[in-house]
Amino acid sequence: MYSQDAGDMNPTQTPSALGERLRALPEPTPPSAGWAAMQARMDRQTRQRRHRFAAGFAMAASLLVAVALLWLALPPGEIIESPPQSELARLIGESGVLERELAAARPRVVVWDSRREARVEALQRDLTLVDVQLNHVDAGHQPGQAEALWQRRVALMSQLVNLHEAATPHAVPVAYRVARVD
Repeated sequence: MYSQDAGDMNPTQTPSALGERLRALPEPTPPSAGWAAMQARMDRQTRQRRHRFAAGFAMAASLLVAVALLWLALPPGEIIESPPQSELARLIGESGVLERELAAARPRVVVWDSRREARVEALQRDLTLVDVQLNHVDAGHQPGQAEALWQRRVALMSQLVNLHEAATPHAVPVAYRVARVD
């Protein structure tokens, strides 16, 4: 691009001389069709964005129409219900809810008395034993035994949650007195 010979490269050249040489360079000229090409590319990208938005909007609208048609096709008063849940599935779901409640209540407990602490430890031991038994029972071949274990687990979890909630300090309203500064 630039031709330099050994005489042009002077390491002791002052910054002002370099500036003068840079100012002496010819003004660059843009390509004659550069602005038109850039405008065409920007217009093409804008059209592509609009088409993507329109396609997404059309898809959402068609989905809404399909759902509305299905809803209108149902006779009045007919409700589609999910199949009834088995007792075992209900117990497993309830156990999950209790797990989340216990996880939320544990950090709020500040102080235990020794009696409550002993009760919680006993419940935890029993819960661990039930969990071990649940890991070894085959619910497909022994549904009665699995259901009984899940009932026991829900009862233990419920007792644990109740103990933790009872030990949680409840917010007590505090009356504030505003001091007047004169």
